[in-house]
Amino acid sequence: MRNDNPLGLKPFDEAEYLTDEKAIAEYLNAAAEMGDPAVLLDAFAVVGRARGMAELARKAGLGRESLYKALAPGAHPRYDTIFRVAQALGVNFHFAAPEDVRTPRKKVSAPAKTLRRTAAKKLRRSHGAMSSTL
Repeated sequence: MRNDNPLGLKPFDEAEYLTDEKAIAEYLNAAAEMGDPAVLLDAFAVVGRARGMAELARKAGLGRESLYKALAPGAHPRYDTIFRVAQALGVNFHFAAPEDVRTPRKKVSAPAKTLRRTAAKKLRRSHGAMSSTL
């Protein structure tokens, strides 16, 4: 019999480290930041394993089998399902702009600059003509 694990190491399971709501929230945020819905769905499945699928399904008001199907690879769960699961986990959704996003300054084209200068000159002329007639 061949031993594929001569050191006796057990496979890494991230679910073992998801022991509280803060750890779960950080884990889900990290998955969401990847920008891949499949990664986020897998993260919800890992969290479900960590909390116990049957208990999570009960708290979310879903059937256990329905929850397994919703979090299976390749599934496309409804927003309502994911929202209910997040609530049952005790975490909230949070949306924020990335830190490095800056409001871009509008570049003004040469014709627009010329138009602005011309309008300013006309305004000064008309304002000067009005003040001389007063």
